[in-house]
Amino acid sequence: SNALVLGSVNGVNGATATVNVGIGMTTPLTTVDMLGALSIRDDGTVTNVVADNQLITVGNRGYIRLNSSNNLATARTITLSNGLVRGQLLIIQNSLGINIFEVDDNAATNNTIVPFPRALGPFDTIMLLWNGTDWTELSYADN
Repeated sequence: SNALVLGSVNGVNGATATVNVGIGMTTPLTTVDMLGALSIRDDGTVTNVVADNQLITVGNRGYIRLNSSNNLATARTITLSNGLVRGQLLIIQNSLGINIFEVDDNAATNNTIVPFPRALGPFDTIMLLWNGTDWTELSYADN
């Protein structure tokens, strides 16, 4: 695989100790210990939501910018693909224009669990966590 493995786990591949990984520090106290900011970048594109129940492929992304072609949120509900691993975080932002889209509270249809349908207007954001079955809301900002 194309993976860089840092640290070690006691008893795996001959390792005799579990080693923590430090980024910007020499004495990490947890599995991954970082001194400094964490950046989650988008891939440089804005996906246009042009249909109701449009599938948004998450893949290995943590930040997705969307734009809607309609000013009625219920006419532009998004469905998210599954996450790759439990614990994956995802930030979705409505990045352009005056139109809106909706993240629906419907695990069976839209793969999301939110307190109630979230209409994301210009620059609104929602942060979700993949729990192995559904995307669950962690936070929402009405900007």
